[in-house]
Amino acid sequence: MSGGPAYSTLGYFNDPILSTFLRFGDQEVARMIFHELAHQLVFVKDDTAFNESFATTVENEGMQRWLKQTATPKIQQDFETQQQRKVQFLLFVAVSQEKLRSIYASAITSDSKKRAKSEIIAEMKRNYTDLKGSWGGYSGYGQWFNQPINNAALASVAVYPQWVPAFHVILEQESESLPHFYHRVVVLAKLPKAERTAALDQLL
Repeated sequence: MSGGPAYSTLGYFNDPILSTFLRFGDQEVARMIFHELAHQLVFVKDDTAFNESFATTVENEGMQRWLKQTATPKIQQDFETQQQRKVQFLLFVAVSQEKLRSIYASAITSDSKKRAKSEIIAEMKRNYTDLKGSWGGYSGYGQWFNQPINNAALASVAVYPQWVPAFHVILEQESESLPHFYHRVVVLAKLPKAERTAALDQLL
């Protein structure tokens, strides 16, 4: 378990913007607001990947629209750079997750699996140094790598972007109309989980 900087009560309460959010800066506060308010619109019990991917899509779209109206070209460029780094980070973690899945599915002993897992995580930390170098020394993900990296930490990263590309397809199909996009998502949310997953897979 670990702490989270923000959360949604799904509309049961008027969720406050806490003073502790403000240390993250204007863009991060805006991002959190877009993300957490999205959960008030659509939330499916026991489908974390669906919920978080939807909220992340709303967050991305909200940030782009907000910055286009309020930000200087430099701030917009900085945000795009940050988004590119986020995608690289997620892909970076996903590669290690695939390696771990192969290890867990193999027929080797439990002790061998534990050793292989430790080696993969150590390799990931070493490779992060190279990734950080390609970013000109940007160390925004350093705190994540400094924590004990276990399956829960890896899963917490993977769950947020899983269906984001599929939701972006829906948004494009609806000519970037958010009300129409929300309607499509509500329809998906009412499907049984297996059908919902199949529909998202088809969009990908």
